[in-house]
Amino acid sequence: LKKMYTNDKKEVYCLNKEKLYILFEKSNYNIIKDILEDNLFIASTHSSEINKSEKAEIEQKFQNNKLNLLFCTSTLEMGIDIGGLNIVFMQGIPPLPSNFAQRAGRAGRKEDKDALIITLCSDINYHDMYYFENPKDMIDGVIEAPRFQDNNFEIAKKH
Repeated sequence: LKKMYTNDKKEVYCLNKEKLYILFEKSNYNIIKDILEDNLFIASTHSSEINKSEKAEIEQKFQNNKLNLLFCTSTLEMGIDIGGLNIVFMQGIPPLPSNFAQRAGRAGRKEDKDALIITLCSDINYHDMYYFENPKDMIDGVIEAPRFQDNNFEIAKKH
């Protein structure tokens, strides 16, 4: 380091460029494809609006690490095995404790995995703010058995 003074008498330190040596370590990467696979988010969407075969393909790619970011609707509450997921990021608090448990429970299911659950709350949404201030009410909330109207043709057709 070299000590210098500015015009207004402030003390500053500068690197002496003649004595500066920068060491670049050899990269572990041989081709750009390797860098992209290790350092980029490769994303897709999973929802009930996507046809069954495309959803299966997306799930397969996610399980095989061909996708590393998946934007989902409540479809992930349906017991899909999506592999070694370790982070769940929810935009908004789910409507019920059962929804929260299903979504959050997707992370950390594989052996020796930690789980991180992040939930983004809207400060203009009463539901979000209530549970932001009272998270135990959501986490420890009552989980009711699922039910549906068996006379609803559209739901029966979809399932």
